Amino acid sequence: MSDLRNINMIMADLSATQYRVDLNVEYACKAGQILHLYIIRPVTDIEDKKFPLIVFSQGSSWMKQDLGKEITQLARFVTKGYVIAIAEYRSVEEAGFPAQIIDTKTAVYFMKQNAHKYHVDVDNIVLWGTSSGGHTVVMAGVTADLQKFSDEPLTKYPFNIRAIIDYYGPTDITKIVNEEDADKYQEEESPLPLLIGSDDIWHRPDLTDPTIPMNYINKKKPTTPILIMHGNADSMVPYKQSIELFNCLKENDSEAEIYILKDANHGGGCFWTDEILTIVDTFIRKHLSLNDNNE
Repeated sequence: MSDLRNINMIMADLSATQYRVDLNVEYACKAGQILHLYIIRPVTDIEDKKFPLIVFSQGSSWMKQDLGKEITQLARFVTKGYVIAIAEYRSVEEAGFPAQIIDTKTAVYFMKQNAHKYHVDVDNIVLWGTSSGGHTVVMAGVTADLQKFSDEPLTKYPFNIRAIIDYYGPTDITKIVNEEDADKYQEEESPLPLLIGSDDIWHRPDLTDPTIPMNYINKKKPTTPILIMHGNADSMVPYKQSIELFNCLKENDSEAEIYILKDANHGGGCFWTDEILTIVDTFIRKHLSLNDNNE
C-alpha cells in the first residue's frame, strides 16, 4: 500500500483557461511574399465560444517587423478574454505605401474567414498598433470605405472595426523631422523615402498627403473610435503628432481619447503596465457588442 503522508495534494481548478500561440500562420501571398500571423488565443472545447479579435500591427519604421517583440505583453492581454493576431505586413523594402494598410485589412479578412477555427467573434474586431503599426491601423480605420486601400471587394466584405488603439504612431511624416535635417532621411536605408517613393518628404504633397490620416477624417462619415497613447519624451515620433490627430478627431465629432505618458520615450514597459492595459481594455469593451457567447 502506498504511503501518502509526504505527498502534497491540492484541488485542481478545472475552470482555469489555457492559452496557446499559433506561430507563422500563413494568411496571404502578396507579390510573391508570404505573410504570416502569430495568433495568441484562449483554448476552449466549447464549439460556439467566441472572443473579440484584436489584429495587432507591430511597429518597425515600416521596415521588416520583429513579430515577437510584444508577444509577451500581448499574451498577458489575451487573458482578459481576447484573441490577438499579430499581423505581418510587407516592409517598405518590398512595397511602399499603402501596402501596409492593405495587408492589415487582408489579415482581418483571413481571421474572419477562419473565425470558427480560432473562436473569433467577427462582429467584434479591434485594431491595435505601435509606432508605424499605429499609423497603419489608424489609416486602416479612416480608409475603411475606400476600395483602393483594400485587396478584398468592400461590397462583399465590408471592413467593420469596433475600435482602434494607437500607440505613439506617426500621423504626418512631413513633420517628423525638420527639412534642415533632411540628410538623415534621404539615405537609401531611411524608411520614409522608401515609403513614398521619393526622398523629398517636404515638397511632394501628391505623395505625402495620402499617408496623413487627418486628410480622411470629416464630419460626413463616422470614424472608428480611437484611443491614443504617446510619451511626451518620445525621441522618434513627436507626441504632438498624436495631439494633432486627436484634435482633428474631436473637431470632426469623432470619438477619441488620448493619454500622454509623462517622461515616456518611444515605447517601453510603461505602455504595458496593469494601469495602462486596464485603460485599453475598458476602451475596447466600451465599443464592443457582446452576447452570451463572448467573454
